[in-house]
Amino acid sequence: MEKVVRKLQMGRMTLLLMTILTGIYFVLLLFGIQMDSPYSAFLPQFLAVVAHAMMVEYGFSVSVLFVVLLGVGLIAIYALAWVKTKTGAKWFMIAFILFFVDTLFLIYWYQNILTQLPVLLTIAIHFIILYYLYTSYQTFAKNPDAPDWSKGKYK
Repeated sequence: MEKVVRKLQMGRMTLLLMTILTGIYFVLLLFGIQMDSPYSAFLPQFLAVVAHAMMVEYGFSVSVLFVVLLGVGLIAIYALAWVKTKTGAKWFMIAFILFFVDTLFLIYWYQNILTQLPVLLTIAIHFIILYYLYTSYQTFAKNPDAPDWSKGKYK
């Protein structure tokens, strides 16, 4: 049972770290600070760059607000998934599917420069995150008795 709890904790910590880093880089990119983190979701970062470019070109508008809210919404889904992964396996799968779509968009966006090392590193890290999310999903699905997170022990 120790191994089961460790797998679930690793999946949750991976999701939490990815969500925190995504939020940090989202805010930095909104303010025009060009940074990239391979250990974060690509779509919110992309949306932050689009929103910043729209603000520079056209000023603040409803369109900019919509793009920002879309990015914040994606980050909020990851945060909600992290909170809810204590209650069931389906939240690991929801995070996995959302991050899988994010990875597909990343590959599509960088399809012309897929041989460059930074892009390959980012894609590799995305696949590592997907692995941890899916492994945690499988572990939780095979062991439906939820861990007792409050005591740090398995029920």
